[in-house]
Amino acid sequence: MENAYKLVEKIKARASDPNKNEPATIVFLGDSVTNGCFEVDFDGERYLPVFDEENSYTAIFGRMIKRLYPTTQLNVINSGISGDNTGGGIERLQRDVLDYRPDMVVVCYGLNDCISGREGLKTYYENLKTIVKTLQTAGADVLIMTPNDITDSVHFSLRTDREKADAQRLAMLSGEGVFEEYMKTAAQVAEETGAALVDCYAIWKKLEGFGVDVNRLLSNKLNHPTRDMHFIFAYELLRSILGNV
Repeated sequence: MENAYKLVEKIKARASDPNKNEPATIVFLGDSVTNGCFEVDFDGERYLPVFDEENSYTAIFGRMIKRLYPTTQLNVINSGISGDNTGGGIERLQRDVLDYRPDMVVVCYGLNDCISGREGLKTYYENLKTIVKTLQTAGADVLIMTPNDITDSVHFSLRTDREKADAQRLAMLSGEGVFEEYMKTAAQVAEETGAALVDCYAIWKKLEGFGVDVNRLLSNKLNHPTRDMHFIFAYELLRSILGNV
């Protein structure tokens, strides 16, 4: 069966003849999780994120491809920015994505967009759809990746009033089903645009259904998955892409 993604065809072609064929390029567009942000300190006024991009799903995915195709070259561009949302993604789409002439773009948003509550759903839908359609018009294959779940409680390790207040707000968005609606909206955009959906959020919910304490899988006890959980993002992406072979 012929693969539907030109990224894979270019990876295979480069592996077969590196001198003749150009490398493939994949760009990741998203927020702090894409950026490779894990634990977060707090100095009383601002969050101080700990970045470890080598353990992010973007880097893990790149290493997976290299293991499968040792003689290929895949340009992995991490255009995630901590604190970003779909509005920011639109503003920097040309500079941070299109200028790289990507074969494929993985778009992962929702963790920051959801802070706007149900009132922000329409904007999230419109922004995400604009991003996807713009990328598709430019000739890139687009995959929408849903993020991990957010916390549903205030973890005992959170010490400051600011951290506790943020955890309470996220727990409310989770408990009232607001975050779930954002994830359903992401799936809706994927269906309407024909973009593939890499539904990591669904995996998170399945783990919860099996009795896993998913809050323990958050490195900052708010919304950043642990390093181990980034493997799931990378694996699901790889499975989605190679599943078309």
